[in-house]
Amino acid sequence: MSGVLDEEDESNIKLYDILNVSKDATEEQIKASYRRLCQTYHPDKHTDPVKKDVATKNFTRVKEAYEVLSDPLKRRVYDEYGVEGIRTVAAEGLELSVWEDIQSRFQREAPNGTSNQKTNEKDSLLTVHNQVKVSTDGTGLVSFLEDVDAGLEGNPFIITQMTLSSNLTAYVTNRDILAASYNITTRGVSRSPASSFSITGRRTFDADTFAEVSYIYGVSRKRSSSTLTAKLWRKLTATTSSMLEATYDSNQDLLNLVLSMVRQLSDRWMSQLAWVTGAQHGVMWTIRHSPAHEGGGLVDGGFDEKEERRISLRERLVMFFSTMIFNTTCRLGSFDTSLSVSIQKGLGSSWQDGGISGGFAKLRAKVGIGTWDLELSGGRNIIDWNSGLGAGVSLSVEGVTLRLKISRGGHKISIPVLLSSETRPGLATVALSLLVGIAAFVQYQIVNPIQKAQLLEAKEEARRTRKVAMERSQSDAEASLELMTVAIERSREQEEEAMGLVITRALFGSAAAVKQATVEMESVKGREIELELVECADALQYLVQDSKVLLYTSSKSSIQGVWDPTALEDDERALAVWYNFRGIPHYCIMDSYEPLEIPLRSHRLQIAETASGSK
Repeated sequence: MSGVLDEEDESNIKLYDILNVSKDATEEQIKASYRRLCQTYHPDKHTDPVKKDVATKNFTRVKEAYEVLSDPLKRRVYDEYGVEGIRTVAAEGLELSVWEDIQSRFQREAPNGTSNQKTNEKDSLLTVHNQVKVSTDGTGLVSFLEDVDAGLEGNPFIITQMTLSSNLTAYVTNRDILAASYNITTRGVSRSPASSFSITGRRTFDADTFAEVSYIYGVSRKRSSSTLTAKLWRKLTATTSSMLEATYDSNQDLLNLVLSMVRQLSDRWMSQLAWVTGAQHGVMWTIRHSPAHEGGGLVDGGFDEKEERRISLRERLVMFFSTMIFNTTCRLGSFDTSLSVSIQKGLGSSWQDGGISGGFAKLRAKVGIGTWDLELSGGRNIIDWNSGLGAGVSLSVEGVTLRLKISRGGHKISIPVLLSSETRPGLATVALSLLVGIAAFVQYQIVNPIQKAQLLEAKEEARRTRKVAMERSQSDAEASLELMTVAIERSREQEEEAMGLVITRALFGSAAAVKQATVEMESVKGREIELELVECADALQYLVQDSKVLLYTSSKSSIQGVWDPTALEDDERALAVWYNFRGIPHYCIMDSYEPLEIPLRSHRLQIAETASGSK
C-alpha cells in the first residue's frame, strides 16, 4: 500500500499534522504522539477486513511521518525543502551525513544552468504576439458635428497609416532565447509600404549576466538598411545593474554606444542613468516609483471600520501616493531634449498595485524644445485578466487625438484617431467626457453582468468538483472515527470520572454557519454538505490528554476524523467547541488556522447564560 510520501498532491502532505504536533515539537512529544496513534491504527488490533484496510493506510501514514520527523537530519530536509526534498533524497540514495552536504546537492547547478529547485517552465515554449495600429483622420466627422447644417463633405474617417507587426519568441533552452519580428507599415494609397525584419538571440550565462545580439533589416521605397546591435547586461550588486549596448547602422555607417546603470533605491523606488555617444549623443535620467506588494503598513495591511475612522489626513495622503506608479524621464541630447512625467493610479480592487491587476487612470505629460503633449487615459481588464480595453485623449501641438487600445492574450490593436489638427482644449474636454461616459456604461451594463455570471458559474463548478472530494474525505474521516471509537469512549469515561475535560459538542465548517450554530441545534448528521457543518466532538475528545487539548496553526480539517464540508476553497472556515471542565460549561470559537488551547478561563460561560454559545 502506498504511503504518505507517494501521494501526488504535495500541498496535502503535512507530516506535523499527521502526528498532531507543532513544528517546534520536541523529540519526546513526537514520540508520545506516535505511540498513541499506533495504539489506535495498528493493523493487528483490527480483525474486520474493512477496518483493517483503513487502519493499515493510516498506520502507514503515521509511521512514515514519524520516520522523517524523528530523524533530525531528515526533519531538517523536510522543513527546508518539503516532501519533494525527502523524495529526492530517497530516490538518489543520498547518504545523510551532514546538513551542508544535503544543502549543496539541492543548490548545486544543474547541467542546464538552473538549480534543482527553480527551473524555467518556458523551456521549449513558443509564443507569438501580434499588434495592429490603424491611424485614422477623424477631423471630417468633428467638422460635421460642429456644423451639421453645412453637411458632410468627404469621408468622416480616413485611414492615414496602418502598421502590422508580429513577434515570435522561442525559449530554446533554459538559458537561450530566440526571437524574431516582422513589421510592415503603409501610408496612403500611392506610397509603397515600408517593412523590417529582426532576429534576436539571448544567452543567459547565470543569474547575474546575459548577452544579446540583434540584427534588423529594413526596406523602404528608396533604400534598404541593416542594423546590428549587441548588448551585455551584468548585475553588479544586489541593488545595482549595468548594461552596455552598441548599435551599428550600415546605411549611415554610424556606431552608437549606450552605457546605462540601474539602481534599486528601495523596495519602491528605482533610478536609471544612461549615457549615449555617437550621432545621437546625450544623457537620460529616469526615476520610477512602484507600489510595494509585500510587507505590512498602510499600503498593504488595509483597515477595518474602526481603524478607518482613526486615519489621519497625512496617513490618507501617504496611502494615496504610495500606491501610484510614478515615472519621470529627463533627456538631454542632440535629437531630443525633453522632460516627461507619467502618473498611474489603480481603481477599484486594484488600487494597491497601481492598476496592474485591474482598472487604472493615467496622466502623461511631456515638454520639449518646440513641442509639448498632455494625455489623460484609462483602461482595465475586461471579462478576465487576459483581456484589456483602454482609451485616452491627447492634447499637443499637433492637435487633439483620441487613442483606443484593445488587447487579448498578448495581441494588441491600437487606433489613434486625429480629431483636430489644431490645439483645442475644449474639444479635448468633450472627447474625454464622452469616453468617461462610455466607459461607465460598458463597466456597469456589460462587464459587471458578464463577470457576475462567470463568477456564479465558477462557484457552481467548484462546488461540483469539491463535492466529489468532500464525499471521499467524509468516507475517510468516518472510517478513522470507527477505529478511534474505543479510545474516544475511554477518554470520555476517564474525564467524566475525574471531572476533567469533556467535549459536549464541536462543529467545524463554514465560518458563517459556525457563528450561527448553537449547542442545542439538531444534529447535522446526514446534512453536512447542505449546512456546511460537520460534527467533530468525538475527534476532539480523542485528542484530550491530561484534561487538555492543544491544536496548532494547521487547518482543523487535518485533524483525524474531521473533514471539510465547505463548498468553496476560498470560503472562511471556523471551529466552535462546547465543553465542560470541572463541571462548568465553556464555549469558544476560532478561525480554522488559529491555535486552540482548552480549557481556558476566558471560555467559561456565566451561570446565567445558556450553553448556546453566546457570551
